[in-house]
Order: sequence, then structure tokens, then C-alpha cells
Amino acid sequence: MRTRLGLLAAAGLLSLTFSYASPAPTTPVAHAADAGLTFFEGEFKKMGKNVAGKLWSVSNDARKKNLFQFAKEAATRALFFNPNHKDARDYLGYVKKKKEWVLDADAAAKVKPQNMKNAKESQKTFDGKVKKWRESRKKVDAFVAAKYAQLGKACLTKGYGDQAQKAFERALLMDPDQADARKSMGHVKLGKLWLTPKQVEAVNKAIGGEWITEATEYDKGLGVALSKMESPHFRVFDDASKDAIPETIKGLETLYAYFLADVGIDPLTDVFGGEKYDLVVVSTKGPWDKWVDEFSNSADKEWTKGSSTSRSYITRRGGVFRVETAEDVDTRDPLLHHAAHFISQAVWKSRPVAWLDEGLAYYYTVRVQNTTRTSCLAKETIGEYGNDQEVVGGDKDWTVSEQWREFLHAMVKAKADTELRTIMLTPLSTLKLHDSVKAWAVVTFLMEKYRDPFITFLKRIRDEPKVDQEKAVEEIFGKGIEDLDKEWRAFAIRAF
Repeated sequence: MRTRLGLLAAAGLLSLTFSYASPAPTTPVAHAADAGLTFFEGEFKKMGKNVAGKLWSVSNDARKKNLFQFAKEAATRALFFNPNHKDARDYLGYVKKKKEWVLDADAAAKVKPQNMKNAKESQKTFDGKVKKWRESRKKVDAFVAAKYAQLGKACLTKGYGDQAQKAFERALLMDPDQADARKSMGHVKLGKLWLTPKQVEAVNKAIGGEWITEATEYDKGLGVALSKMESPHFRVFDDASKDAIPETIKGLETLYAYFLADVGIDPLTDVFGGEKYDLVVVSTKGPWDKWVDEFSNSADKEWTKGSSTSRSYITRRGGVFRVETAEDVDTRDPLLHHAAHFISQAVWKSRPVAWLDEGLAYYYTVRVQNTTRTSCLAKETIGEYGNDQEVVGGDKDWTVSEQWREFLHAMVKAKADTELRTIMLTPLSTLKLHDSVKAWAVVTFLMEKYRDPFITFLKRIRDEPKVDQEKAVEEIFGKGIEDLDKEWRAFAIRAF
């Protein structure tokens, strides 16, 4: 038997609030609808002249660069916004007779339809020219989308819901990430993905969780009474801190939704194949030893008994031995760390690639709760930067994530960081803690500056288990690992 837990009102662990405001209702009165259309058309005409001017600018730029296909397309779009734009009409072969524009067939036939590469320019130069023009056009599209969003908000203010919806939809056709239009339509941004109201409702439901009241195999096997709650993707068990479980469930499901949305996957997607992952917390040595013996699936049970965490991808279980003086965050953090690894393996099959697996686990845990205190690696005390390069200043505690930025900044300035190539090729068994922190920083850098290529790289890792990472970097990012590492160092000095 399970009892439903109401949705949590407090933000608590989450930095995200799943709520939205619905657009103003459409008035059912016929004459009001006519008034709405009249208002829309009037405002559209006002914005049209400005938009047409922007489009003609990129059209003329394309024409001068022999990108005639682009020039024709942009000029034609300019006329959609301002049918009387003279320059666009002239270019496309129109002539004005009395008060109407008439297409001159001979003049129109002279408009070149295809982009042309100058015989003296290289393919690389031509491709660069095309890329630069597309970037200019993208900026114009964003400008047009913003104008449509403004039009939509003006319609909402007047109470013309249908016209507002039309304007917002046009805005998103031009720029799918147009924030004003998305928010006005009740969408909420999670990671890099905008969620519709129905998706938000589903995520909220998942965050709520349900209490489990019947005994489970863990109650019997560990010899303790466990408080327990489940959500769509996780079950959490705790022998001492029932009050902390709802916030833990909230954090786990937020991590799940954010991880998926951040890489463009609908957060309602079940990447666990219908299964749930069990996360169990015990507070005393006896139950912990039983956990290790009966449920951990550890290859070295004696070593695991001396640690405070265990994780098995085969049995879909993670265990945590609560430290006697632990705060709630100290217990919750390893559960989030476990979950991040489970999700990363399900989405990217990242487990064999240690730097990615640890870097992604840190990255998403920090994104959800602004800190992380858990690592799969042993704490180091050799050298100020965790390596053999002694620098005056004493040892640094790399388990304190709040200090990572400061440490990394100092490490890069001291030229004491390990080369990225070395970190990429290091297995988990020999990966150093400070190097795993650099992996987190590299993941952060790639997500911020090279998100699309990085996701392509992750897909390559997933789909080609034996892929040569160095070659993949060169093919996908268009530069070698050394150059990428150099860029990261500059980023670390500037951002950290």
C-alpha cells in the first residue's frame, strides 16, 4: 500500500521552481475577435518596416558576396513584412505601375538563384563566408522573433488571446529559444529545454513522491525498520531520517529531469527502461556490513565495508553509510552522486570513460544543489595541488567543491594542472581526485562554450565504445586536445 505525498511548496534543495502563468483567455465575443485581428494587423504593420529593413540588409550583404540564393530568400521575406520595400522589390524584378507592384518577367529572370564561389577563393574561404552570413541571418531571426514576442504581449495586454498565441507561435518559428514568447505561453526552462505546462505538471508530480508502507527485502535483510518513499525513477530508504526523504526524492527527480532536459531529451522520457534505482541509507555499522554482504554486489566486500558508499549498475542499487555527525546534505549528496552516475550511464554509457563519468556526475550534482561533497576517488594529501609538484602554501582539500574554482585558478596559474590528454586516457583506478575536478571544470567549459559539439562527442562515446577520443575531438571540435586544453586554461583563469 502506498500513500500519496502532496507536492512540496518550499524550494528547499531545488534552484528551480516549476510554476507558470497561463496566457490571458480568449474572449468569445465575435466583435472582440475582429478587434483583435485589427489590432494584430495594425501592430504587425508598424513592426514590419523595421523588420524588412533588417532582412534587406542581410539580403544585400549576401548579394555582394555572391550568395545569391540567400539574397533572394531574404529579400522575399522582407516583402512579407513590408510589401512596399522598394529595394527588395527592385532586386527581385518588380516594377511599380500606378499603385501596384508588378513582376517584370525579364528582370526577374536575371536574378541569380544560386550561391556562387569566386574562382579565386578556396572552398574553406567560401564555407567561412557562408557560415558568417548564416550567423548574421540568425541574429536577424532572433530580432524578428523578439518583435513577434512583443506583439504577442501587446495582444495579451489588450485581452486578444488568439492573436497573442499566433504571434508567440511565429516568434518560436524564428527562434525556438525566444524567452518572452516561451514564458508567455506558460513554458518553463529546465536546463536547455523549454517544458510545456503539461510537462511541468508531470515533473512536479514526479518530485512529490509516494510513501511506501509495506516491508521490503531491505527491512528484513538489514534487520532495521526503514522509512521509504518512491518516485517514478527512484526508491529511497532510510533507517533514521524520515523527514529528509522528501527533499532527497525532490533532489533526485530534479537531477533526473535537469540532466535529460540539459541535453535536449524530454524529461518525461524513461531512460531506465521501466526500472527504478534503489538508494539505501543506514546509520550503524551492523546494518552497513549486512548491506555490503547481501546487497552491494561489491567485488571487494571488506574494502567496501570500510568505505561509506557502494554502487552497483547490475543490481541498480546504491548504498550510503551515514557519518555520525553528518548533516542532511552530507547524506543526500552521495545519493545524488549515485543517481548522476546511473543517469549518465543510461544516457551516454559513460562508465568506461572515467573523466567523463566523474565530470558529469559532479557537474549535474553541482547544478542541482550548488555543491558536491562526494567522489568515487580517494582523498589526496600529496602536494598543494594533489600531485608531485610542490608549491608553497600547503595541502588543499579537494573534497570541498566550494573551493574548486579558487584551487583550479591557482593551479592553472602555477602551470601545475595535468594535461587534458592524460586525464582523458586515465582509467578510474588511477584517476586522481584533483584531475577529476579538472574533468568537472572541462565539462563545465564544454557545456558553456561548445555544447552542441560536446553532445555530439558524448553520442560518439556512447555509440562507439572503442572510439579514439583524440581523433573524435579533432573531428568534432575541429581542433586538437592541446588546443582545447589551452582554451580551457584561459577559461579557468577568466571564469574561476
